[in-house]
Amino acid sequence: MKYYTVFLFVLSAICCTSYAQQPDTGELDCKKIKPIYDTTMHNYLRVKVGENTDAVIKLVDKAKDKPIRMVYIRAGQQFDVINIPTGRYYVKIAYGKDWIFTSKNGCEGEFKTNATYKQSKQVFDFKKIKTKDGYQIANFELTLDMKVEEGSGEAMKNLPITKEQFNK
Repeated sequence: MKYYTVFLFVLSAICCTSYAQQPDTGELDCKKIKPIYDTTMHNYLRVKVGENTDAVIKLVDKAKDKPIRMVYIRAGQQFDVINIPTGRYYVKIAYGKDWIFTSKNGCEGEFKTNATYKQSKQVFDFKKIKTKDGYQIANFELTLDMKVEEGSGEAMKNLPITKEQFNK
């Protein structure tokens, strides 16, 4: 009898779920964005997302205007983008809930609920700085959320962009 009850519960959960399963926090598989790593660069861009929204970020090489990574981060979680090649980067950010891919190759997507798209004005300069003891490598931390509180520290400057600009 116990086995039968569990089976019915699982069956009803599978048949009656009406929302799409959101990706796990981590890098998204995308044929248009070939991830580029430099394993000699022990650096990171740590992205923390608040409790109010999920986020997708694209780390974009400023010189080539080409994304090198695409990452999904669930609300309340963080992810470290590691081994970033030497260079200057900005981020494109999509905020919202209910992420769906809108293209066959899985690179273009959008949030169906509370969607907002931004591009950072801030440039992240990942470079090796020579020191007397070797090299110093820059790391950055980015905290994202849609909740705005007055007087709560320095905010990263963002430019509003369209869904199409985010997916470019």
